[in-house]
Amino acid sequence: MNSLTVIDLNNVTRLEVIDGSVCQGCEGAGRIHVAGQDASFDCPACHGSGYRGRQVVFHNENKELELSLQDDGRTLKIFIKDRK
Repeated sequence: MNSLTVIDLNNVTRLEVIDGSVCQGCEGAGRIHVAGQDASFDCPACHGSGYRGRQVVFHNENKELELSLQDDGRTLKIFIKDRK
């Protein structure tokens, strides 16, 4: 069953793309062990979260976002335009 949700983007000024896939640096543990060290440390790639996290952060009050679902629902495109 297909459904369509309408989202009002008129007040949106910030876009974040979050990558929840497992961090390759620590394999999702959030900690790494450095050879020759007794302690483990926060993974520098994910800052201890175990996943990649924010890959894109865009914040601009003078821009607006337009979302477009294309290719029979397989592609989501986000367009950034000047706010009117």
